[in-house]
Amino acid sequence: MGWFEVSKSGLKQLMEGKDKSYVLRELIQNAWDEPGVTTVHVEIEPIPGRPAALVTVEDDAPQGFYDIAHAYTMFGVTRKRKDPSKRGRFNLGEKQVLALAREAAIRTTTGTVFFKVGGTRTHGRQKTESGSIFTADIPMTRAEIEDAVKAAKAFIPPEGMATTVNGFLLTKPKLVASVPATLLTEFENSDGQYRSTRRKTMVDVYQPREGERPMIFEMGIPIIELEGGDCYHYDIQQRVPMTTDRDNVRPSFLQDVRAEVLNKVADKLSEEQARERWVTEGIEDDRIQPKAVKSVVTKRFGSKVVTMDPSDPNANDEAISKGFTVVPGGALSKSAWGNVKEASAIPSSSSLFGKVSVGATPIPESKWTPEMRRVVKLTRRVAKVLEEEQPFIEIVRSKADGMAYWGGCTITFNLTRLGRRWFRVENTEDQINTIVHELAHRYGHHTEHSYHQAICRFAAKLALASPGAVTRGINSHMKQKAMV
Repeated sequence: MGWFEVSKSGLKQLMEGKDKSYVLRELIQNAWDEPGVTTVHVEIEPIPGRPAALVTVEDDAPQGFYDIAHAYTMFGVTRKRKDPSKRGRFNLGEKQVLALAREAAIRTTTGTVFFKVGGTRTHGRQKTESGSIFTADIPMTRAEIEDAVKAAKAFIPPEGMATTVNGFLLTKPKLVASVPATLLTEFENSDGQYRSTRRKTMVDVYQPREGERPMIFEMGIPIIELEGGDCYHYDIQQRVPMTTDRDNVRPSFLQDVRAEVLNKVADKLSEEQARERWVTEGIEDDRIQPKAVKSVVTKRFGSKVVTMDPSDPNANDEAISKGFTVVPGGALSKSAWGNVKEASAIPSSSSLFGKVSVGATPIPESKWTPEMRRVVKLTRRVAKVLEEEQPFIEIVRSKADGMAYWGGCTITFNLTRLGRRWFRVENTEDQINTIVHELAHRYGHHTEHSYHQAICRFAAKLALASPGAVTRGINSHMKQKAMV
């Protein structure tokens, strides 16, 4: 007597709780895996008077069933384990189906095996010229039959294998992209040990048909529905590492697939799609490419975007005032930020709007032009009318994006951004606008209520000031100088 015995009734109990569509999944994938197959026909019809279905799967494999003993040998040695381009690995699928069956038969080129109602097995001499025919009486309700047929119609047939389900010819969904990728797979090595390895393959990306949920497929056979907001089917063209029940994949494997797909389709995504969890997982992966990261960043946050700099709240505030989206650190994971930084996808707020005096070259007062002196005098006059403390004023050259900056009771004018023409008398309105803007920062940032209160207060004071109180004796002098 051998070491193990297998209880058919026990295996049946395990299988009865599963979705009956797995019956067709196992039988169709076995037919597709047979060498030389070009046609597969599947029929599943209700048996009158009983909650059961007669399932028939016929293929045209020239050599038929490779080894008919595999149909009733649990975990037998199979050549498919050595080949990652085949779907089977546990030699378990037919046994799971047979465990459910009331009776069944397999006819192939080497003979026939009958699985009888009483639990016995006999062999017959009937043979096929080519191919195999599997028939089974499976307990199934009418609703389960309908669901199984519907599920099978969503399978993606391999190229060159015409497959019908109850006369319906399976077709492929719309192909979005074929993505080369090196992914984890499983195989049996020369020592008979089952091992994992990374292998080059293709991931066919399909647009789900109407009513379909995005799924992962293993060479056309659906494995799991995707729950990360994915908008595509991913059909992996090699064996996918899965659990024994073949109903789930490793999270790290799925993240690798998503990253590889995202590298190819990032520019096709809508703004809404770019915010989905599968995209977030994709940009966290070390496979993600800079171009894809930049595309996702633009779609999520817009083209005007900076990262928040906690050490420079003024820069963050200035960015917001200029219409930029300021992205806080918590918006992305650590690994995603690492890829964003490596791709130079988002500049920091301080790099664009930081203090203009940092890294700036001051322009000595002795080199100020008459127009510059006029603006300095105008600044002091505005501060006086507004009854504000007189600020210190400096003019610098800086590569920073800001045109002017308030800090430490100092107004800094950035000649590099303003340009010399800005200091001319005809730009007085814009000059006063900038001066008032900076003086109000004594009371807060752009996003603070106190800042806006200061702006309103300043507007009222300027409106009530006597005509010419701000510019009297300043603009007229410069206009006369210009005429001369």
